[in-house]
Amino acid sequence: MHSNAKFKLASMATGVLFALCGAASAFAAPVETYGNLPAPGYYAGNGPANGNFTIVTDTDAANGAVLTIGLRAKDRGTVTSIDGSSGIYHATPGFCNPPGPPFCGGAPKSNWNYEFSVNSGAVDLSNYIIRVRVDNDPSQGGTAFVTIPDAFLNWSDNEFNDNTFPGKRVSAGNSLLDDQPLPGETTVQQSVNSLFPNSGFLLGPNATGYFTIEVSAFDLLGNQVATNDIVIQVPEPASLALLGLGLAGLGFSRRKKQA
Repeated sequence: MHSNAKFKLASMATGVLFALCGAASAFAAPVETYGNLPAPGYYAGNGPANGNFTIVTDTDAANGAVLTIGLRAKDRGTVTSIDGSSGIYHATPGFCNPPGPPFCGGAPKSNWNYEFSVNSGAVDLSNYIIRVRVDNDPSQGGTAFVTIPDAFLNWSDNEFNDNTFPGKRVSAGNSLLDDQPLPGETTVQQSVNSLFPNSGFLLGPNATGYFTIEVSAFDLLGNQVATNDIVIQVPEPASLALLGLGLAGLGFSRRKKQA
């Protein structure tokens, strides 16, 4: 083989290597953080404030978008988000308490909600389909998921935003078009009580165990471009009492040592 032929082959091999490295860098790994949603923050429902979100940020290179998916759990009765910094959100079983207005009135509700936010950055949200999957297997690592294939069609009160606050729009459910994101809208948020029929959770307010909530974004060709999930642990009431006694004992022990 001539030396110039060897040089050409070596150059081609080097070019392929650089191309592969460039392709790999285009598909950067998703970044997971915890805390506050970026602008426009959290604006859905009647509270609570921003915070306690498990957040995944991923890149959709084909559409030139950076997507952010946030998930958390909320105590419905007190309208406060649940701390999930340990990797698990600990919710309380049972019906919404205290009963009655302002937050537990009307149709029966359970004690916990899951809340999600999907932000498509500088690209219209209409370029995506949002899928939600809800675990109905109380064991850890359960696989009995109920799939909500299209969040836009599943809930008629989604709250959309064009990345400004408080410029949100609540879909009125008057038509299929009304439930879809409009041009310029880049964020959708929803707070879902686990007792609602369209929540995907079928086990009732007193169910205990470990339940995974997953939210994923797909492009219009059906390619998954971003996904996020959290685990909500709902302990038995007896376990909650034991946990309270344990924390009380710990506090007593600390006071005794200080004395």
